[in-house]
Amino acid sequence: MSTATMIEGEVQILTGSDAVTAGTEALRESAFFRRPQRPADYHEKVLETARIIQGAFSGSYYGLGRLQEAMSTSDFPYYLGDVLGRELLPNYQAVTPVWSQYVRRSLVPDFRPKKFVDLLGGQEILERVGQGAPYPAGKLNDREYQLTVAKFGRRLPITFEAIVNDELGDFTSLPQRLAQAARNTEDYTIVGLHTTAEGPNPDLFNADNGNAPVNVELTVDSLQEAITTITSRKDEDGNPIIFPGLRLVVPPGLAPRAQNILNAVEIETTQGNRRLRSRNWLSSQIQLVIQHWLPVVDRSENANKTWYIFPDPNAARPALVAGFLRGRENPDLRVKADQGTAVGGGAISPAEGSFDNDTTDYRVRHILGGTTLDPIGTFASTGG
Repeated sequence: MSTATMIEGEVQILTGSDAVTAGTEALRESAFFRRPQRPADYHEKVLETARIIQGAFSGSYYGLGRLQEAMSTSDFPYYLGDVLGRELLPNYQAVTPVWSQYVRRSLVPDFRPKKFVDLLGGQEILERVGQGAPYPAGKLNDREYQLTVAKFGRRLPITFEAIVNDELGDFTSLPQRLAQAARNTEDYTIVGLHTTAEGPNPDLFNADNGNAPVNVELTVDSLQEAITTITSRKDEDGNPIIFPGLRLVVPPGLAPRAQNILNAVEIETTQGNRRLRSRNWLSSQIQLVIQHWLPVVDRSENANKTWYIFPDPNAARPALVAGFLRGRENPDLRVKADQGTAVGGGAISPAEGSFDNDTTDYRVRHILGGTTLDPIGTFASTGG
């Protein structure tokens, strides 16, 4: 026997054979529940709403009049929210995140911690085995990391007066503002994985990890020494580690110096008491990343001089990972309808504002997180 129940016409709860039959399709549509059915003319209404908004944005009196008229209908604000949400996505995707140049991206199925296990050992040089002798046993260890995501968001109230006065700036800039806010949240959160208000994050950069911060300014010699330090490190079995590429991450204040170093045709280095000139090999070994959020997170005196090195995010041993909830990787925009009911009966448009304060609320949600992984390919300096 099976049952099916509808809750407020939005979420369908299935049990028994109905649940088994609908399970595959439900998971395809959503990671958690089935989506409510949309009206047959949904796409046509969304398209018409987009045309009305475009006409209003043009500044014509006719376009503004159509928007004012449409606002009086009960369903227009819902479609308006959908149109703004659709505009939000391309604006969000058009902004290239800085963190992606040195942080690996990962998806998680839910809000529970996702485990990363680094299997260590077992790669040491094999021992010679004599005739009839037993094979010596190796040893394996593992190191575990956890990635957890969380919700971030904001509510944006648009006042009744702004709508009546046709102040459309709130509408026109909403997708761009929210897209940039989402990207800013990502950068701020992920920079916080390797940087604190006092400088390099001690949870990542410390003596136990073999990468405690040094205090040298960014120069050709110090950058060369940093690269040598990283590439000279060995794994748990004493084997060399090959890094396919490194990233030099600097605040804006260090960008000119870093660019001069990496873009120079020739470089001059010190060997003992001698200064040697050679072709600039540094530019082929390391890629520059200018992270504008470093001096925002780092509030120390050396914030504008501190520099970092991380491995390529696609390397076998990434240092940082950013997590997003599978199926909900992009920001989500919604409109709140709490306008109440007319005394004489009948629906009231959300454009008339909430019951409490005459505002129409749009809410954005973004789900993300991050964690540190293998520190062996990292380096930090507070700049001397």
